[in-house]
Amino acid sequence: MGSGDVFKWMKGHLRIKSFWGNTENAVRIQVYVAIITYCTVAIIERSYFLNRNINEVMRILGSSLLAKDFIVDLFLPEKVEHTQDDGQMRLEFEAC
Repeated sequence: MGSGDVFKWMKGHLRIKSFWGNTENAVRIQVYVAIITYCTVAIIERSYFLNRNINEVMRILGSSLLAKDFIVDLFLPEKVEHTQDDGQMRLEFEAC
């Protein structure tokens, strides 16, 4: 695997929109953090057999960073309560 392949993989898989620093050290740290994040999310996806795209897993985890739920509970389908009210206003007339 050449250096061109590594950069092609990074561009396709890592979400680095812009670099926060201008120095070589700042760029290296941001790339390392992105790789570690990607690998951690991939491990979570494989460990819990989520069968989801890694970007979807990353989006769900990112939107629930402050939640105190178990990780596996974040990926369970939500329970939808079925009610008779469909949101439509009903007019009831009484016969006189």
